[in-house]
Amino acid sequence: MIELPSPDSRAVVLGGGGALGAGWQNGLLAGLERRGLRLSDADVVIGTSAGALSGARNLLGLDPASLMPALLRFGATIKSDVDERRLGEMFRSMREVAGAADPEVGWKVVGRAVDDAVTAPEDVYVDVFSFLAGQVWPTNFACTGVDVDTGELRVWDRDSGVDLGRAVAASCSIPTLSPAVTVDGRRYLDGGLRGSLNAGVATGASRVIAISCLSLSPRAGESGALPGSDLDRTELASLRADRSRVETVEPDEDFWRLASGPMGMMDISRAGNAIEAGLAQADREHARLASAWG
Repeated sequence: MIELPSPDSRAVVLGGGGALGAGWQNGLLAGLERRGLRLSDADVVIGTSAGALSGARNLLGLDPASLMPALLRFGATIKSDVDERRLGEMFRSMREVAGAADPEVGWKVVGRAVDDAVTAPEDVYVDVFSFLAGQVWPTNFACTGVDVDTGELRVWDRDSGVDLGRAVAASCSIPTLSPAVTVDGRRYLDGGLRGSLNAGVATGASRVIAISCLSLSPRAGESGALPGSDLDRTELASLRADRSRVETVEPDEDFWRLASGPMGMMDISRAGNAIEAGLAQADREHARLASAWG
């Protein structure tokens, strides 16, 4: 784990949210930087799933548009058929974990779903993130994954001895759509299986900006928040109870009209539009976040 260097440390938490979430989040980060708010200067940037991709891209100084080839290749690895059936399987797997009275039982169900799923070979999937392979790991970057067999949250950073591209691939590996990724002999999946933010990793920071690609509470017309959101709210509340100043950012209504609901989050064809939505929202969020960031 990254050790926060001082009691006045600042952390950025970047949550998961599919292809559209990655686009929106990267547009938001780029828009804030254009207005002079460099969240990349944080003492630690913690990425989960899409947030791992966003954080690595941002800290390496790559243009948001550089994500598009990787997102298109990701789409090819899942055969561009992310229909409601497959997304339903994914959400069921996540709910098994979130709702299981016995976590061990929940993870066994997920493990079986992962083993039974027809996905691209692991090496083909990991190669999607080859634009990160061999890059020097940013000193203030960490990303999360979940051990398929135990449900344990794993946090990788520059001291973990893992290639940056492989770690981000593991953090982004969506259950039943992508293969588990092997790191040090263990199989890992999307860090969002535990919670979309994993904000608890930022414990100890005095100021935290959490950028969630998903609504942290149910939106009008939706049956409920996505799996993990209860934990997200609990961990954010815990940070505040520990006297951290926490500001959250969620997509606005312009984004949700683009996404057409949670099922649209994997619509890679709209990722470019999501980048533009993030850029526009940055103009509206800048003053509030700059005041909190100091």
